Order: sequence, then C-alpha cells, then structure tokens
Amino acid sequence: MSDKEWKFDAYIDRVIDGDTVAATIYLRLDDLDLGFGISTSVPEIEFKAHLRIRNVDTHETFGVTHDSEEYAKGLLATAFTEQWVLENGPYFHIQTFKRSFERYEADIFAYGHPYEADHSLAKALIDAGFDKTDA
Repeated sequence: MSDKEWKFDAYIDRVIDGDTVAATIYLRLDDLDLGFGISTSVPEIEFKAHLRIRNVDTHETFGVTHDSEEYAKGLLATAFTEQWVLENGPYFHIQTFKRSFERYEADIFAYGHPYEADHSLAKALIDAGFDKTDA
C-alpha cells in the first residue's frame, strides 16, 4: 500500500512529547483547482490532529517510570521540540502521510521554508541527537 500525502499550513497548539505535536491544520479550499470553472465559497476549513514526526523516534515520557533513563531523555527531547516550535513558529508548513490504522505522520517545516528538509523539525531532532533509532 502506498502512502498518501498532503500539504497544509498548521499552527502547533502544543508539544505532546519529543516526536508528537497537537496541531490545528488549515485547509485552504480557495487554493484547490476543481476545474470546469468551479470555485468554492468556503475559503478555509480548520481541524485538529495529533501528528507524529516522520522518520524520528525520540525517547518516551508516557508509559515509562519517571525515575528511568528513558523518561529523563524523553523530557529533554520534549523540551528541545518545545524550544524549536517557539523559535520557528507558531505557524508551520506540514506535509502529512497517512499510514495504516488512521495513523498520520508529518514532516514539519519552519514557516517561510516550505518543504525544505534543512528547516524541518525532524532534521533538528536528528542533528541534536534525539532520534534514538540513530544512536
């Protein structure tokens, strides 16, 4: 099964953990070319979603004991993501990918750098050493 992908603008509402965010996603219907001279009177739809950062797996803060190394590293990754969002946001370009079982993953890019890998949250996490699969 091939991945489906979409591109949107989004506002990051909050960081859930190092590799997951809650976002408000904006779908601009006036950007869609429907053909046949058809236009829409609804300029924008917004919806909320939890997005897992694609190709990155940070240490966990949920489902692990609070005195574990996993939890401590997870807190550091979460703080890093919060700082990156603060410095680069609050609006972002996102490219989402639907996987099986209603799971969505996303590439999140600093606004003004649409879909440029050098300006992605995933690259920042990897470069800072927070991707535990890269260790």
